[in-house]
Amino acid sequence: MSDFMSIFHGGMEHVRRQRDLDKVLIVEAERGGDGPKPLDLDSGVVELVMPSKQDDPEDQG
Repeated sequence: MSDFMSIFHGGMEHVRRQRDLDKVLIVEAERGGDGPKPLDLDSGVVELVMPSKQDDPEDQG
């Protein structure tokens, strides 16, 4: 966005600067997640594993 248009849309200047900053910043993670297992699309079956609920308020009452 040009500087002239930022006069009319002041918030867009912030958005433009943030986009430019996001292009430069790098966030290094110590360790990433394992991710999902590869899907076998030829079999036609996908297995979903749901994590167990440990803090369910309905179970406490």
